[in-house]
Amino acid sequence: MKRAITILCLALFAATAGGATVEISTCGWTGSGVTNGWSFANLGEPFADGAAKMGDGTWIASPRWPRASVLSATVTVECSTNAPDRFPQITFLYDDGQPAKPIRFSAVSRADTAEVQTYDANPSRSARGIKISSGTGTCGDWGIFEMALHAKGELAVDSPKSPGLILIIR
Repeated sequence: MKRAITILCLALFAATAGGATVEISTCGWTGSGVTNGWSFANLGEPFADGAAKMGDGTWIASPRWPRASVLSATVTVECSTNAPDRFPQITFLYDDGQPAKPIRFSAVSRADTAEVQTYDANPSRSARGIKISSGTGTCGDWGIFEMALHAKGELAVDSPKSPGLILIIR
């Protein structure tokens, strides 16, 4: 229910802000591949609740949208502990040729419980997509349920349209 409310809030924000929101569920993703234009590598067997399992050397990357700028990413995550020493990180993929500093996820409030975390892109740069990669450390198994990217520009034209991918444009 909490996830449904979050998605509804994002949709309402996108409608009033004149932007676009793209959402993707990563439940059941394993190994390496491409789904709805999103690519991923080395994901472990999904958690019992379906969340894609991040481990050493894993990553998930969005498509790149040349005529849209990603403003923020909302990620629904879980972790096996609320005191991990391993954290995934999100990197906004900017088109200005300057290196982007990864942003480390925050520790979850409660272990094994879905939680929503939101990260903002640098507003003075144009982010064309995101990449989530595993962190280093030994403690903390992370799962990713879904992601929602809020963007401005022509996201619908540049992203694939297929079941499981929802575009809200205003």
